[in-house]
Amino acid sequence: MRKVFIDPSLDEEFRTNGYVVIPDFLNQDEIQRLQLFYDKQCHGKGVVNGFHATSHINEIEHKKEVSDLIAEVFNPNSAVSLDNYRSLYGAYTVKETDTNSGVRSHMDWTFVDEDECASLSIWTPLVSTDSNNGHLWVMEGSHLMDKTYRGGPWNYTGTTTPFSDLKARKFKKVELFVNAGDAVFYDHRTFHGSSPNLSSARRVAINLTMLPAEVKSRHYHLREDETVECFEVEDDFYVNIELGTFPKTANSLGILPDKIHILPQEEIDSLAIEPECGRTTIDTSRIKKSFNNQALQDEFEQKGFVKLPLLEASDLEKLMDAYNQFPAPDLETTFYTTHWSFDNQHRLDIDKAIRPVLHNRVLPYLQGYKACAGIFLVKRPGDDGEFHVHQDWTLVEETIYRGITVWVALCDTDVENGCLHVVPGSHLYCNNIRGANIEPPIHQIKPMIESEFCVPVPMKAGEAIFFDHRLLHYSPANQSAATRISVGLVVIPEETTFIHYHRENENDDFVSKYITDDNFLLEMALGQLDNGNYFREKKFEYWPEFHTEESFKDVSET
Repeated sequence: MRKVFIDPSLDEEFRTNGYVVIPDFLNQDEIQRLQLFYDKQCHGKGVVNGFHATSHINEIEHKKEVSDLIAEVFNPNSAVSLDNYRSLYGAYTVKETDTNSGVRSHMDWTFVDEDECASLSIWTPLVSTDSNNGHLWVMEGSHLMDKTYRGGPWNYTGTTTPFSDLKARKFKKVELFVNAGDAVFYDHRTFHGSSPNLSSARRVAINLTMLPAEVKSRHYHLREDETVECFEVEDDFYVNIELGTFPKTANSLGILPDKIHILPQEEIDSLAIEPECGRTTIDTSRIKKSFNNQALQDEFEQKGFVKLPLLEASDLEKLMDAYNQFPAPDLETTFYTTHWSFDNQHRLDIDKAIRPVLHNRVLPYLQGYKACAGIFLVKRPGDDGEFHVHQDWTLVEETIYRGITVWVALCDTDVENGCLHVVPGSHLYCNNIRGANIEPPIHQIKPMIESEFCVPVPMKAGEAIFFDHRLLHYSPANQSAATRISVGLVVIPEETTFIHYHRENENDDFVSKYITDDNFLLEMALGQLDNGNYFREKKFEYWPEFHTEESFKDVSET
């Protein structure tokens, strides 16, 4: 097959992985020029919510003006790397602040005879990207999957191989966090997608299609009878075509003789090996700071928690009045939290009573956080009130943010009445995903962790422990004569919103990731997800790699 990159090492990387990243592809002047043009000439045209692109606008002159500007800026830079490629069509790809702005895994259209050469896109964001504002991901090596065809009237992926023969193929999903002006060159056969933009600012990127200079472009159109017709097209075809229409004026090369199997989105998603699978480490240099005070931040990063004085006597009185005002939820358990109640109004009323009291005490310690859910955590006397070691659910993108629970004692707590116990530093080596019906890697060794690793954190009434949601924690049964009452507040960074990992049932092989909202914990009753209300970003096969006692001891010592 024809060479793509001038540099042999880049060419080999592209052929093997299906993409390469070239830093500083655009300079600051070029970034500013392209951003200014978008702001003045493009924003407000067509759809301006969720994900949208200038290629979706049915204004030929506007699309041509955009494409010509992008080519003018990109072509001199791409010529340094690519081996005699020409630009075909450029567009702005934009994500507004919207939980529905994610784009699920897909391949781009087929633009050439891919048995002879490779076409590609240059994707360049005009702002630095991370897991919160719509970063790109790729399925590494997926361009080497069996022969595929892609094209109009909308985007489809068809293969000559039935999915039953493809499903054993798995591809590593690689998250690409790149800086403004960096470029991702990806083969059009490479599955890729992007996360929703949950930040407070619009994310603008640019996509430019490139193909060998000597090659005539092709378009593969899916007909109503699910056959595919191949057309030879001029370069201006992609500016002139109205999405969703048949290419009436193009030169037909005939209908493909092979039976084409159209891959449903669920089957495409299942081909990815998610980066969250298994036990991973995290690049802490990308993490947003949680505490205003640097000494507290350092302690939090090292131990996964900090203990602080929080409430005054008047605050305790208000919270105990609220506790006594609302009857216990309809749960026949010795230990319960009020968000386990199936009564939605009960959960909302308790949050309404708790949050105003804690809000002004908690947030001054934190840098840019918001309070999202207040709950009571109650442990009645009894031998069956133990709450075994666990982590709180994954509620934010933990490659960049920290979700925190603020656990506040409303009475003095100690080992006898079931005080909180923690495994200091466990947040550093327990980076698994957590959510409804998802067994944790420590599932089989909880008794060992509780007896050998858990450290009690006794507290006076009004003291609080701020802990990372990844931190392993536990509370024993209440052996005293009085009920142990505490209150919890979930806080997350202001610029993000809740995410949720959900397995439909304990026997399901697949986990779905949903983008939710700030009311999620109050609206969801004990794992009963109304998934019609939330955007499902992806669904993937996932089972954790379970720890043995030896493996846990090994990672805890490193």
